[in-house]
Amino acid sequence: MFRSQRIRLQLPASFEDLHAVLTDYGHYRDWLPGVTQSRVLVHEGDISVVELEAPRFAARPVTFEFICTTPDRIIFRQVGQLGVRGLSGAFTLTTGTGGTRTAGLEVEARLRLPFYRLAPRRLLGRVLEESRPALEARLGALAHPPATADNRRMILEVRRRRGTLEVWYQGAVFSCPLEDGDSAP
Repeated sequence: MFRSQRIRLQLPASFEDLHAVLTDYGHYRDWLPGVTQSRVLVHEGDISVVELEAPRFAARPVTFEFICTTPDRIIFRQVGQLGVRGLSGAFTLTTGTGGTRTAGLEVEARLRLPFYRLAPRRLLGRVLEESRPALEARLGALAHPPATADNRRMILEVRRRRGTLEVWYQGAVFSCPLEDGDSAP
């Protein structure tokens, strides 16, 4: 049985910034409620395979395939399921009207589960609503990076955290695992 939800949002960001956040699959943990880890397994052209850990929804990591079909549409589907369950859908982006710096986002999500599993179907709509403030905060962080004490805008920061080297560059965070022999300040 399918459960389908659709939500339309107007967000205070440019089309390009919104597209950048939605295609930054490795950072879905920064704005998607319930996601504690997001990792790009494969990226080739317009196709990415991403593993998401969301203990609130699934006991094990879940793998999704994301495809940028056009510049304004990204489709996704859960992979590794046997046709009886899974999440799929699409992100459709639009530009703001009247020259305003807003972008529209329509999210359509379809969840296929056995009929007796009602709780996850109810949760789908709630998660879509909860993602709005987190997505707005993520977009705001990209538009207004932290300022330093003397009011200069920081564009680059490098730090070592828990066995990884993190590079923050103009609002985007890149991480690289360190090997035992590597040294970082």
